[in-house]
Amino acid sequence: MRLALILLSVIYPLNTLLAFDYKEMIRKDPAMVSGEFYHYIYTAAKETAAPKGYKPFYISHYGRHGSRYHTGTLYFSKAMTPLQKADSLGLLTAEGKSLLADLQELLDIHQGHFGMLSERGLREHRGIAERMYQRFPEVFSGKGGRTQILCRSSLAPRCLSSMANFMSSLQQHSAGNIVAKMYCSDSIQKIIAPERDLKKIFSEEKIMEDSIRQAECPPEKFLKRLFTDVSQTKSFLEDPVYFMKYIVDCGAIVNNLENGPDIFKHFTQEELQGLWIARNARFYYLLADSKECPECPHLFVDSLMKDIVIHADKAVKRSSAKVADFRFGHDTMVLPLASLLGLDGMNGRHSATHVQNLWNCTRRICMASNIQFVFYRNKENDILVKCMYNEQEHLIPALQSHHGCFYKWQELKKHITALYQRH
Repeated sequence: MRLALILLSVIYPLNTLLAFDYKEMIRKDPAMVSGEFYHYIYTAAKETAAPKGYKPFYISHYGRHGSRYHTGTLYFSKAMTPLQKADSLGLLTAEGKSLLADLQELLDIHQGHFGMLSERGLREHRGIAERMYQRFPEVFSGKGGRTQILCRSSLAPRCLSSMANFMSSLQQHSAGNIVAKMYCSDSIQKIIAPERDLKKIFSEEKIMEDSIRQAECPPEKFLKRLFTDVSQTKSFLEDPVYFMKYIVDCGAIVNNLENGPDIFKHFTQEELQGLWIARNARFYYLLADSKECPECPHLFVDSLMKDIVIHADKAVKRSSAKVADFRFGHDTMVLPLASLLGLDGMNGRHSATHVQNLWNCTRRICMASNIQFVFYRNKENDILVKCMYNEQEHLIPALQSHHGCFYKWQELKKHITALYQRH
């Protein structure tokens, strides 16, 4: 067993929790500071062949909505109001005027599109579906009377649109061999995108995030580039560090769109790094299995994990006509699910204040992030499952694999059930 683990660590080196250079990441692509707003990251990788005699027959999937426009004007208001006030008082530098113009241009692009998927978002889900069909055509062949797909979505229009584009692409490639039923409702929402009262957790997390941002993002130089007299801005610029955050939040959506102004050019490399460290810590604290808040992921996905098990147990029966369960929701579900499962690269429990060299929110929870459980069986009806995160195979270090990244369903089921029954 020890030798097998050593070999697996060689086969899957990219998915492990290894140190990475976040400074180099942002230097190469400043938009990586966008974190959860970054567009879908798909990287093709060699996939492990199933053991002899095993064929795929069922897929259980959860996907975040695709790239989108901002959902409202909050970020714009928080970023632009101080700049507009300063402009009216003649306090803006040329750089400040340029930033205000860029923000106005981006706001104009959003008119009539708030909360909607962008064209990139539509393509992301169509592409995920197409590649799923190409990988697992047997699942969608209609053989053995297996033709039924259940699709469920969050009530958010961007999730419904993601579901529609995903299924349109999949049905196009499957040449009519599948029948999909698509639903959304309040009862479905409680399973795949439940609302939770997190005021206490948010207030505790904010203390940590604020301390990181204050230490990593001193605002003085930034303010001097925008205002001719920083002292005069104190009456309408309550929190300079949060002012920086909101500007970056505005610009973070640009990589989701077909075009838009470069907001990040107004920041230095060091400022972007500091803002990313705080964003990264926030998401690890709230949605990963952090030391500070290990109970938080369970608040989101316990009902989802139970739903995955219940529907999979029905689908693995020989008499079932089900070929897939597709769920479309939000980042608040995908990341906690991956973290609690203990997928390699997301396993282990760390302090949110010291993960910038270990964990990357931009890659972990980009737009359209998804988890796919792919079920295989042989003639003896032995069931194996492999897990794919953003279309890459992942190990579950807490479990002993049957072959490579393939796990016995009964053992994986026991692992998942223990997670949601513990709470």
